[in-house]
Amino acid sequence: MNRIIINADDAGLHPEIDKGIQRCIDAGVVNSVSVITNSPTTNFDLIKDWNNKVLTGVHLSWLGVPWITKPYFFFSWKEFLSAFAFRGKKFRAEVLDEGREQIKKLRACGISVSHLDSHQHVHHFPVLWDYCLQLQREFDIPRIRCAKAKNFSLAKASLSGIALQLMASSKNSDGTMPCAALRYAGNYSAEQLVGEIKAYAGHDVEFVVHPGVNNTELNKHFAHWHFDWEKETKALLNLDMKTLASENGFVF
Repeated sequence: MNRIIINADDAGLHPEIDKGIQRCIDAGVVNSVSVITNSPTTNFDLIKDWNNKVLTGVHLSWLGVPWITKPYFFFSWKEFLSAFAFRGKKFRAEVLDEGREQIKKLRACGISVSHLDSHQHVHHFPVLWDYCLQLQREFDIPRIRCAKAKNFSLAKASLSGIALQLMASSKNSDGTMPCAALRYAGNYSAEQLVGEIKAYAGHDVEFVVHPGVNNTELNKHFAHWHFDWEKETKALLNLDMKTLASENGFVF
């Protein structure tokens, strides 16, 4: 049977996101989380409790939250990548060191890091992917997310979505697998999730989901994402994930 990972992204970014993730963990519909360890609101006691129930990885975050190692804050991936391209070798070394410290924060909790990915998938860009490979070896991390959909019909239908697929198609590392729940990220219905689970039957796959509660509060901070966290939480909670996975040949 093939392996299916239902991974909740952005843990620690906001308490209302964590509440949605908690509901999904309690319901048994996610089996993995990715933690933003440099967020000011990350609750490491909560993360340690989750780690007793689900896989726990690091959601490397060089943008959207303050850095640990330097007084840097980059609002968007465009701002961060511009700095990465033009600030030179010193800044690139700082980027690698920041990633290292973010991993160390989770390891300091006694958590064995199951996987590595990044906020807004920026680790797929050239050089940043190589940094992740280096960090994977350094910390003996089993898997790096490769956000490559099975085909373009399952990818996000936008220029950025197409660019991500083109970058991801050239990536390979120990433990990488196809990636699902990209096309309607942050806005999935139960029916759409079921459709993609069926589409990925016969493959190991990671679903990237975004639970949360209280859209009003979350949109005060992240309206530019155009997410409906409540909808996606409801969609996940409406599924009998273990039965659905088994019926489609997956080990959940």
